[in-house]
Amino acid sequence: MAVPTHQWSVLSAGSGISNNGNFSGTLENDIIVETLALFFNTSPGATVPAGYTQISDVTVGTTSGDIIRMITAWRRIAADSEGAGSWSGISGYRFFTTTNIRGCKTTGNPFEFVDDGTSTGSSLSMALSTSSYTDIMVLHHMATERDTSGGWMGARANAQLSSLLERADLCLTVSGGCGRGSITGTRTAVGSLGTTTVATNSDNMTWVAIPLQSTTSIDGGGANSGFFNFMK
Repeated sequence: MAVPTHQWSVLSAGSGISNNGNFSGTLENDIIVETLALFFNTSPGATVPAGYTQISDVTVGTTSGDIIRMITAWRRIAADSEGAGSWSGISGYRFFTTTNIRGCKTTGNPFEFVDDGTSTGSSLSMALSTSSYTDIMVLHHMATERDTSGGWMGARANAQLSSLLERADLCLTVSGGCGRGSITGTRTAVGSLGTTTVATNSDNMTWVAIPLQSTTSIDGGGANSGFFNFMK
């Protein structure tokens, strides 16, 4: 029994880029989760790369200076050493975060559900759903309008997850500020995934969280699910 493993999370930002230029190495059946956060545009938008499936689209803010739109897509790698996919129709300043998770189930969706939302408080709070599966890794991607240089995330906590680790944390001062972050946590038993909190400042923020199943995950959510899994 084992949870999936984080391989890498990489960032790229710019006003004219169409993919994550820091995309790293992959192996067959790796799961790529990519989020594109768009800033500084009254009507931010983009189309996900070919071969990817969009799973979340969250917007916060009301004016061109503080709108964040974060679009999330995933792909199962079909062959070793695949490169970054290119997005199209992009409007707004682009800030990519891409994560590679290894050891996920190799057929079908590698996740049971996707949680997402927005926050404007002094602490980023991400309320997660209840998982019916054992042996999962919960991947969180976040975006902020904070105007600073370097890291923006403080202490993180979730009483229901183990190994809550920061994977990416970077803010830029371009055009009034933008930033991205990523963390992972694990859970081996079925049940509530709790609420993940991150200490930060009062800014507009978006987030998405995905509980990725491993090759050893078992559906234990129903009254008879353990019996039926035993019979498979």
